[in-house]
Amino acid sequence: MHPVHQAFVAKPVVCRLIDLFDLLDRLEVRERNQVLGPVYQEFFGMAPIKVPPSMAEEEAMEEVYNVFKEKAAALVPHVHWSFVIVGVVTTTLMWLQLLSDEGRLEEAIDFNRADMEAVRQRYARNEISQEQHDRKIGEIEERINNLPSDMLLRRELYDLFCTQVVDRLPQKPA
Repeated sequence: MHPVHQAFVAKPVVCRLIDLFDLLDRLEVRERNQVLGPVYQEFFGMAPIKVPPSMAEEEAMEEVYNVFKEKAAALVPHVHWSFVIVGVVTTTLMWLQLLSDEGRLEEAIDFNRADMEAVRQRYARNEISQEQHDRKIGEIEERINNLPSDMLLRRELYDLFCTQVVDRLPQKPA
């Protein structure tokens, strides 16, 4: 566990939501999207947002991030803002640490193999076409092959989030 993560778990920082957003805004668009990707779904149940095909990829990432910020801010009237901040930061730290843990490589491979078996069963029940089957199996095989490098990338993102965001959160009186 990163020392900054450990310190945050031991004593969460109490700051303003705008302080968290300010630090997240400073991250590069692609890095921020990769850091917050699991949180978008886990914390807010955000399904992928449909963006027009004409919208550039980074522009679409900004749009998703802006929706995330709106959803986080919308929680504040219902939940104290410090809980929103702690929830977002803790969930981000947890997912980045989990997805970067090389000790879980076999578990991740097994998880993907289970996905592969589910695709095969759906095909056997004629729920998906041969083309869909082949495409999904190929995607899962590619995911399995990329797991070691993806874990390394997640480790870098975990370190980035710890040092560039969590460690720089200003302590404010509640």
